[in-house]
Amino acid sequence: MNIENRLSRLERKSRRNGTAVLVLLVALAAAIGYGADGGVTDSVRARKVVIVNEEGTAVVEIGAAKSGGFLLIRSKEGAERVQLAATLSGSALDLKSITGRNVISVQAGFVAGMMHADSGMITIDSVNSGATVIMGNRVTETPP
Repeated sequence: MNIENRLSRLERKSRRNGTAVLVLLVALAAAIGYGADGGVTDSVRARKVVIVNEEGTAVVEIGAAKSGGFLLIRSKEGAERVQLAATLSGSALDLKSITGRNVISVQAGFVAGMMHADSGMITIDSVNSGATVIMGNRVTETPP
């Protein structure tokens, strides 16, 4: 390969590199311009948002499921503590103990064999006393 060919190749490579640098600078300027106002938008659209702590453990999940939306709050170790969800028949809130058991449950709407469609129920379960307290409209038949 002679010097003229080598010089020609070097010039082509230099032009390509210059174009690549220009494209990167434009992209960087656009990103900086977008973030100049803090990058705050009026809304975020997603099927699921996961918030992690400094260790990378998911501690909050907000998302969409077949039955509607849900919010899940976890401990710093990732164990479920609070769950709020729209269900197919209403809504539910579960508060869990450190062992993961549902200690307090609040439900609104039809629960098969337990409540009518426009009813609500609160269940408090205590392992220490061995008692379960249920407040609400319990029914034995399913609604028509």
